Amino acid sequence: EQEQEQEQEQEQEQEEEVEEPRREKYVRDEEAPHTWPLSKLAVRPSEGAQGFWDLSEFTVHRAFMEKRGPLGWPSHLHLSSDHTHPRWRFQSHRRLKNVIVTLELVPDAQELGPAPPPPPSAAQGVVAAMADGQRKRLARVFEMYDKHSASAIGEAELVHMLRDMGLSPDDDAQEASAMLELFNGLRRMSFTSMGGDLAVPAHEFLRLMASKSFLRGESGRHWVALSLREAESLRGVLHLCMDYNRPVLPGKRVALALRAQEMLLD
Repeated sequence: EQEQEQEQEQEQEQEEEVEEPRREKYVRDEEAPHTWPLSKLAVRPSEGAQGFWDLSEFTVHRAFMEKRGPLGWPSHLHLSSDHTHPRWRFQSHRRLKNVIVTLELVPDAQELGPAPPPPPSAAQGVVAAMADGQRKRLARVFEMYDKHSASAIGEAELVHMLRDMGLSPDDDAQEASAMLELFNGLRRMSFTSMGGDLAVPAHEFLRLMASKSFLRGESGRHWVALSLREAESLRGVLHLCMDYNRPVLPGKRVALALRAQEMLLD
């Protein structure tokens, strides 16, 4: 009977999450090219410098009373204004564009370094602001990795989950260090079983997912979704520089690469 009740609850939650698509009047106006000077590659991405704005500010156009808002993307992810203009989200419904080419940008190579972990207070604020749907989805994730039904996730399950999220500690020393720091921090907070193994309860799992402390990244390295015409222009610049053996910006320590998903273009 208990299993049947759980199945019924899961089916009810899935039904609640289904949202029928609405027919909207999509527009295609104001798509003139947004240009920016090449010299601005040596400046930290911003809407004022190159038209690169934070992905964490992106949201679809919605009615004033709707509660849907932007997602909490990391601060090193950006959209170019030529790919998606920031003004569009306030004006009209538009079809989402595919992200085909991304720019990996380091404005100053001397400023590269490990990103600091987020403060604990930041995670608490995110947890407090979570919607019921987000909490339910994370609760289901917790149950999926709690394979022993112990109301806690052990170290092996945490490693499995982090690998499923795309972390590669065997290949990336920085990610391995972030995972080790995460596990040591959990032990210092006494999230352990009687035998000394890690045992992370549901409330702490929620805080971990909110803090994303294991997604450290690098300070000074940015990723920008470009439009195809931006990518084409920038690729032409890179080829000219390689043909004439010249730097992209003489006297600057800027580094950049164009990528299509995991493939390096230039």
